[in-house]
Amino acid sequence: MRVLILHNPSSGTGSRRALVDDSEQLLRADGHQVIRMGPMDPAAQGEIARAELVVLAGGDGTVHHALPALARSRAAMYHLPLGTENLFARHFGMDRHAVTLRRAVANPTIAEIDLGEANSRLFALMVSAGPDAGVVHDLASTRHGPISHLTYLAPVMRQLSVRPAPLWIEADGTTIVEDRPGWAVVANLPDYGGRANPAPRASATDGLLDVVFMPAASTWRALRWFLAGRWGTAERHPDRIAVRASRVRIATSQGATAPVQVDGEPFIKLADAPREGCSDVLDVVCRRNALRVLLPRATTHA
Repeated sequence: MRVLILHNPSSGTGSRRALVDDSEQLLRADGHQVIRMGPMDPAAQGEIARAELVVLAGGDGTVHHALPALARSRAAMYHLPLGTENLFARHFGMDRHAVTLRRAVANPTIAEIDLGEANSRLFALMVSAGPDAGVVHDLASTRHGPISHLTYLAPVMRQLSVRPAPLWIEADGTTIVEDRPGWAVVANLPDYGGRANPAPRASATDGLLDVVFMPAASTWRALRWFLAGRWGTAERHPDRIAVRASRVRIATSQGATAPVQVDGEPFIKLADAPREGCSDVLDVVCRRNALRVLLPRATTHA
C-alpha cells in the first residue's frame, strides 16, 4: 500500500516525533511504501492524490487543512493524534500507538462519512459563531508554536468582557433564531473541545447537520452553557434550540460582528457590512460521504 504520512511537528506540545517514527518503521517493516513529509510541503497535495492511505500525524487542525485534498483524491485517511484535543481521533477510537495503526492497515475497514461545508470551506467537526470563536481568533492572533490546554486560559479571560452578537439562524429555509445574542454551533460530529459537546447526538452518517443555539447575553452565560455541555445537562435546558438540517444560514444584526471558527481554526467574522476577512452570511451545507476513513480494528461503525 502507498502510505503518505503528513507530520505536523507544531501540533500540541510538539514533542512527539518518536510516535511518528514508530508508525513509519512498522509500516515499512510490513512492506508498505511510506512517504513522509510536512503538511505545508509544496509536494503534499500531489502526494495525497497518489496515496492509498494518508496518515495525518497532528491535531484537529492538521486534519482540517487536509480535507479538500482528501475529498478530491478519495484516499482513505487516519488520524494519528498529536494535538491538544484530537477530537476526530477520539470519536473514531484512534490512538497514538503505532501498533493500532499497523493493525488497521493490515485489515482495513473503511467508512465513508459526511463533511460540512461552510462558505466553500470543508469541515469534519463543527463550525460555530459566538464567544467560542472569539477565543479561537484571540488565540490565533497570539500563538507562537505548540500549545497546551493552559494556552487557552488568557484568551478565555480576555473574551469574558465581549458581548455576544445577536444572530439570525435559518435551517432548511425555516427561521429558528431571530435577532438573539448567543452561541451557535453547526455540528457534523458530536465531539467538542473540553468535552463540552454542545451537539452530543450529531452523526456524520445521516446526511444532516446538528444545529444548536444557546442564548447568551454575555460571554459569562456562554461559559455556563459550555459547562452544562460538559456536565451533560445542556440538552435538558428549555432555552436551548436544536434542530437537524442539510442547509444552514447564519447572519448577524446590523452593526454587530460575530467571529466564526471551523474545526477549532479561526475563520471569518460575520458583519452586516462585509469587509476584508468578513462576510454577511455563513452558508453551511452537508456533503454526503465526502471522506473515507480507515477505522481501528475494534471500531465497526462511524
